[in-house]
Amino acid sequence: MKNFLRVSVLAFFALLTSTMAKADEVSTIFEETFSESQGEFTINDITLPEGLSYVWKFDSKYGMKATAYVSGTNYAAESELVSPEIDLTSASNITFSFDHARKYGDLSNLSVKVRCEGADTKLDVANWPDGSNWTFISSGDISLESFAGKKIQIVFDYTSTADGAATWEIKNVKVTGVGGTSSEEETTTKTAASVAELIANFADGGEDIALTLTNAQVVYKSEYKSKVTYYLREGDKAVMLYNTGLELNVGDILNGTTTVAYVLYNKNPEITSATSDGLTITSGTAAAREVAVADVENYLCDLVQVNDVTLKAEASGSRTNIYAYSGDNKVQVYDNFKLGILPDAESIDESVTYKISGIAQLYNGKYLEIYVTEVTNTSGISNINADAATLPAYNLAGQKVDAAYKGVVIRGGKKFIQ
Repeated sequence: MKNFLRVSVLAFFALLTSTMAKADEVSTIFEETFSESQGEFTINDITLPEGLSYVWKFDSKYGMKATAYVSGTNYAAESELVSPEIDLTSASNITFSFDHARKYGDLSNLSVKVRCEGADTKLDVANWPDGSNWTFISSGDISLESFAGKKIQIVFDYTSTADGAATWEIKNVKVTGVGGTSSEEETTTKTAASVAELIANFADGGEDIALTLTNAQVVYKSEYKSKVTYYLREGDKAVMLYNTGLELNVGDILNGTTTVAYVLYNKNPEITSATSDGLTITSGTAAAREVAVADVENYLCDLVQVNDVTLKAEASGSRTNIYAYSGDNKVQVYDNFKLGILPDAESIDESVTYKISGIAQLYNGKYLEIYVTEVTNTSGISNINADAATLPAYNLAGQKVDAAYKGVVIRGGKKFIQ
């Protein structure tokens, strides 16, 4: 009996010691590598000047990348990369770390903060890249012990000026502590039964979302610097598939379930990673959705078509924008895909009508545009071809004009834009 009691007591203390040891174990409370997507981080553009469409952007090779240097120009901008809420209410011995690289710009314009209860606290980051190369280094462990018992967000704040704009790259963000709720424990199954449900239910983005597609169709494909974007329509909603690794063709019809990472990129719905397992892909023929100019805003990321519109060139600061008009309604049209199919602003004749197809997008999250994919003259007035260029030209009043004349001309009995 005594031996039994002794064994029982020893077993109890062994269990107690094991439990206490586990309670003191450091666990991962939050982690985001940025290896596949932006994750659940959000982007807050505080200052985004004309000429910039973004500051922060996910890159599968470099993680989250921030820059305000475009085409040889430094822009004055400010943008935040903000983590989802991190629960430290039951945590202690909390540390935070990340890897980063920086080149160019002023280090004083970059900072890392904790946002808690409406206030920002700048963190003391021990290790910063010297700005001379693209080598990633660790920030070192940063104590978050002063935020134990609270819920926080991590903020990476990028600022630039017209005199200098750094490029800053972030990956492997990690928060660890004792007694906290690990990110693995917080993982729950997230589902969306359609593209419409994905857009409606994940306004803040999300990862590992099981998205079910029903007759979703690829309506357009673009490629820029080896990064492929597909535009996928399902019912009345559409979404971009940016650099997901999926290999699709225009017209392909997708059915089944895919696991995706989803963000709102400048308020445009975008999928940044997607699995092919569980998808059935069949061939089809895609067509633009005919919509009124006033309704284009309801079909972001979709291939739309507006009919019987006229074009007008309008000055906006140092730029001249081209708009498609239908009555009093207008939408900007832009050659984002560099197809060279829009008339030059100087040669636009407002008496000519067009049928215009393209992808509906928000530029900078503010300005509605159609990125043109097809422009068809529907008024019987054509652009001058090589054969017609040799014939004498007359304006609509019957007066002979030379090559310097801009507008509609008649050559060989046909109307052309010169």
